Amino acid sequence: MSKKIAVFGVGGVGSWILWFLTKLDSELVRAKVKEIHIVDFDMVEPKNLLYADYDKTDVGKLKIEALAKRYADSAVKVIPHDAEIVELGDITNLGIGSKNSAIGVLTVDNLTTRDVISKSFTNFVDARVEENQYTILTSDIDGYSAFNEGNDPARRGSCFVAPKVRLEATHMVCASMTTQIILAMLRNEKHPKMINNSL
Repeated sequence: MSKKIAVFGVGGVGSWILWFLTKLDSELVRAKVKEIHIVDFDMVEPKNLLYADYDKTDVGKLKIEALAKRYADSAVKVIPHDAEIVELGDITNLGIGSKNSAIGVLTVDNLTTRDVISKSFTNFVDARVEENQYTILTSDIDGYSAFNEGNDPARRGSCFVAPKVRLEATHMVCASMTTQIILAMLRNEKHPKMINNSL
């Protein structure tokens, strides 16, 4: 059976995860991954150029369209979805597949959206960045929902922060570590349940 990866949110972390995945597309093909779905509803803004995998020509375009065009020649098909996830049915309507056939990758700012996505996939990775700190959680962690409670910005993992010198580096390191966890999940290898680190 073919497998899929679904990246929800292609901003500062999600766009770099897609970059890493497309660089490792031969690994994905060996793991029988045929599709990477990217889900977002935002446009590329000038601020995104500071920390995400976009350039000046992408400003004003939908993030998913800019990235799908960039990676059109990847060995694994990149499928864009212009959608906002608010409830469980929103993911079903995308046609990504069953909760067991895909790995969900959560890189969104909204805690409610994270909760909905995490309940839609048996295997998921949640990657968050707040200034120079990153946190990666997997579906294997006990008490995942506790990480989505409260108004603490570190729990939100929002990318909406003032530009910092190491901001892009933090996003790229988080994306790299997340990609390694995704590959381990695909291979059914042991992987960390949680990583919390800073640059």
